[in-house]
Amino acid sequence: MKKHQQHIVAIPAHVVKSRVDGIVELPADLSDELVLKRRATLLNDFNYRKVIPLTVFVSGGKVAAFSRKMDHQHEALRGKITVGIGGHFEVSDLVFDGSVVDLPSSLAEASAREVEEEVILGARQLRAVALKQAIAADETITDRQYIALVTVVELEAQDIAPNQEEDELDWFGWYLPEELLSAGGDRCETWTKKICNILFNMDTL
Repeated sequence: MKKHQQHIVAIPAHVVKSRVDGIVELPADLSDELVLKRRATLLNDFNYRKVIPLTVFVSGGKVAAFSRKMDHQHEALRGKITVGIGGHFEVSDLVFDGSVVDLPSSLAEASAREVEEEVILGARQLRAVALKQAIAADETITDRQYIALVTVVELEAQDIAPNQEEDELDWFGWYLPEELLSAGGDRCETWTKKICNILFNMDTL
């Protein structure tokens, strides 16, 4: 059997055609645009963007940052600094209200699964804010295949660590958004740069 035959959630690329510096305002009816495609068929198919529910953790005005392992499946992301915890939006994540997809609940389900897999939380989650802006960047071939739907979660304390059983991430540290851009430099992946800029311009974290 060929690799990556599972179906995942994507959207047609034209949905995010109008955007500024890789940032797009989400349409109110985004659930109407969802499609299910085999993961393998979406590889380098720029007619679609794979949906990534992404969780960003903040505490005390700082953002939690991680570095990706050097054996990451995407060569362009190896060793890069990320502030987002997330992965493919799987069919099993979908939550239905009758026969209609409940998108907020589905995204919450996907995010919770990825967070449980990738990190160990030692602090209580105080609140979660789903950003109205999504990231649909074009800087790299990898960027052009994805759209990130970002939720910012505030923790009661700065207590989070990579899940070593998953062996996907190393800890990088807690940083003010502008400090991370400076400390990480070129190691910051595209989404990290854009998320830090969004956080820096938010009234509160």
